[in-house]
Amino acid sequence: MSRTPDLHRQFLPTDRSGAAASLTITDDLTVNDTANVSTLDVTTAADFTGATVTGLGPGLSAKGNLLTHNGTLTVELTPGTNGQLLQANSAVSEGIEWVTFAGGEVNTASNLGSGEGPFGTKSGVDLQFKSLVGASGLTSFSSTATEITATHDPDRCRVNRSTDQTGIVTATFTTVDFENEDFDTNSFWDAGNSDYFTIPTTGIYLIFCQITWTSTANGDRRLKMQLNPTSPGTGSNDGTDIAFEAQRGAAGSSVGQSVQYIGSLTASDVIQFYCYQNSGVNRSLDVSQGPTVCTIVRIA
Repeated sequence: MSRTPDLHRQFLPTDRSGAAASLTITDDLTVNDTANVSTLDVTTAADFTGATVTGLGPGLSAKGNLLTHNGTLTVELTPGTNGQLLQANSAVSEGIEWVTFAGGEVNTASNLGSGEGPFGTKSGVDLQFKSLVGASGLTSFSSTATEITATHDPDRCRVNRSTDQTGIVTATFTTVDFENEDFDTNSFWDAGNSDYFTIPTTGIYLIFCQITWTSTANGDRRLKMQLNPTSPGTGSNDGTDIAFEAQRGAAGSSVGQSVQYIGSLTASDVIQFYCYQNSGVNRSLDVSQGPTVCTIVRIA
């Protein structure tokens, strides 16, 4: 049966000098007159483990106070100020202390140098960066977990002829006809419409065309580049000439000609090439003497 002694100060054991002596408690203890108990040091023995001790003084004296141990006695730790955090600190007697949380750094971001930078703005704690977008027809981006790779990948094409273009009528502008595609990244050329090119994206382009005539001493040889004929593929020859080259035929020697253009073009513009000879008879473009080729590259 559990015993609950009712103890007062005058019944607590003392030594010969009158000082309080140690009291070993082996059963439940209730201290009713806690107001008159200034210090009660309890040592928990192995055979006292798990016992319930109520009414011990000194009681917590204020809201928010905590009990801790300073290595010798149970002591009371008063609360910190609003916003403080409790942390362990072996350098203070109580072993714990209230501290003011410094918080994270207040950061922003900026772009260095005079060029265009990737940082956009800071919204709260969110650093917002601009996206990298490749110029259409010029640049593409790929990424891994650690890096971004920019690839110069311009719109471009190159086509040629592998056989002679024969039957070029004298004193008549005739479209240069192509047969084979070396590369075409964005549908400039179509084998079904083999004598003209369609510009896929607006930009600045470099265009080059070369032909070689069979040898003859008679008449002129001409090559021109034309922009936006009204009826591409029909030989209408009514567009705007943007490059032109002419020379005389040479006896016993083939005649090579080329035209070049660098300039702005708009998506859906059409490029067509015309050759001309006035030797008095039909002539040919001779691929055994030199290539019939066209290259188009977007450069900006």
